[in-house]
Formats: sequence, C-alpha cells, structure tokens
Amino acid sequence: MSIVHNRYFVSEPDGPLQARIEEILDERSAALREAQVLAGSLGAEEVLYRGNRISGFLFDEHPGAVWRQSDRHEGKDVYCPDRRYRVGKEIAEKIDAIEIPDPQEAIEAVGLCRIPMAEHGGRAYFASCGYLDGRALLMVPEHASARSAAEEERGTEINKQVFDPAGKGLCEITYAEYLEIKAAAEKSKEVA
Repeated sequence: MSIVHNRYFVSEPDGPLQARIEEILDERSAALREAQVLAGSLGAEEVLYRGNRISGFLFDEHPGAVWRQSDRHEGKDVYCPDRRYRVGKEIAEKIDAIEIPDPQEAIEAVGLCRIPMAEHGGRAYFASCGYLDGRALLMVPEHASARSAAEEERGTEINKQVFDPAGKGLCEITYAEYLEIKAAAEKSKEVA
C-alpha cells in the first residue's frame, strides 16, 4: 500500500527559501498598497483579495452602473467592475495590472515547483511553504512505500519524487517541532 508522508523543514536564516519568501512578502505588501491606492481613487473603502488576485471592492454606498455586485463580505456588498462597459473594462485592466505574488512561489528557490510530489487514492499532494513567526517553513509530501496492489493492477504511474534538502539551507524538523513553531506563532499573534 502506498502512503504519503509529509517531511517538514525550517529554513536557515540566510537560506534561499527564507530570502525568497521575504522578498515575495515585500513584493506582496507593495502590491497590496498599490491596490489600496487604486481602491481609494475609485472611492472604495477597502479592497478584497483572494490568493494572488483582487476579488472586489467594498464601497460605503452603491458605486454606480459600471460596477456589479459579485459577492458579500461581512454583511457588505462586494463590487467588481462590469466589463460590459468601456469604463468597467478600463478599471478591470488596472486591477489586472496589479500582480500580487503568491508566497508559494518561494518553493522554486529550493528546486521544487507546483506540480504533484505524490499521488495516492486519486489525490495529488503538493509541496507548500509558509512564513510563521519570522521563519520560512516547508512541507514536502513523499511516498513511504511502493504502489498499492490495485495501482499495480491498473498500471497507474505514481510520481515518486524524492526531495533532497542538501545544500538548500534547510533543516529537517519533526512534525512535533513544526506544531511547536505553529503554536508559538499563533500565541504571538494573540499577544499582539
């Protein structure tokens, strides 16, 4: 039976993952400031985003015909420009020009990419990274054993990439250590 296990790593302070994720977070902050300036110029009180895209704007009152309601957020209507109108298209182009980098792009600094590292039971498992309490963390899924008998019978090709952290400024940690770092980060958020 093929089982997927996660390996956890913390970046060294001068490691490439740490440097890249800090760079991406700085770029992300600049992009979000740019988005907030755009929101102010449009008369919006707040800009909303999901992942690496602007998802809409909050206004004090209905913004007009070139806007359409797309969602609700905390009891308020979320508006997006209506691309059926010339002005709406122009606003949408300004929004699309703002690139909000995704912190997950930092995994490329250690030779990984956003393709499945492992597959099992019809699910794909991806490497991911995060930034907690000033530390870059990396989670890499790997197969623990050979294919299951059912997979062998079907002839399913399972990706069995093995991540080698050597020379990448990473230190492997246990799941318990990962949870400690996560708990400490959440505790520091509560105090702040």
